Amino acid sequence: MKIYHKLKVPNDSAWDRKLWYKHVHYRIRYFCYSIHNIIRWIPTLWKDRDWDDSFILLMLQKKLEFQRKHLVKSNRHMGIERNNRDITIVLNLLERKLEEFYGLEKYDYHEFKWNFTPCVDQPEYTTMDSTIVWEKFDDYLAKYPNVVRKIKLEHPDVVDKDQLSLYVGLANERRANKLLWKILEERSHEWWD
Repeated sequence: MKIYHKLKVPNDSAWDRKLWYKHVHYRIRYFCYSIHNIIRWIPTLWKDRDWDDSFILLMLQKKLEFQRKHLVKSNRHMGIERNNRDITIVLNLLERKLEEFYGLEKYDYHEFKWNFTPCVDQPEYTTMDSTIVWEKFDDYLAKYPNVVRKIKLEHPDVVDKDQLSLYVGLANERRANKLLWKILEERSHEWWD
């Protein structure tokens, strides 16, 4: 899983820089920028499919990577540190959502052994049995005490640590999703140059 870190903000701004291409006619500059933009999007577009929401999120993630790089490199306004932080948080949340981090995190804390035995009455079919080789669900649940407490209040009948861990993963996924869209809703209008 890729982890995004905040970009280093330069000491100067784009207003102070003397760039040779600023003297080129704006139509030529816009044309060259458009060609550059098409070239940098080709790898993302090549992998794009219309199957599910993950491809929408991949496009959003790539767009935010480009936008964050441009905003930080230009450094034209006072809120660039906050924008850098917010976009980095959104990028990390998108990465975790795409990798299904929270739903799969509990599987790092236990290991199963799978047994396949043929059915007696139907030999072409098998039954699958699992046995736990080792488990550390206590360590996993200790990472999220507030979520565990909330789930125990909502579902008092859940006593199995495996099932409780599943609910914790789902709750964490919902929380990350809400945070992702809340930041986009409240802050994305500020991400411009």
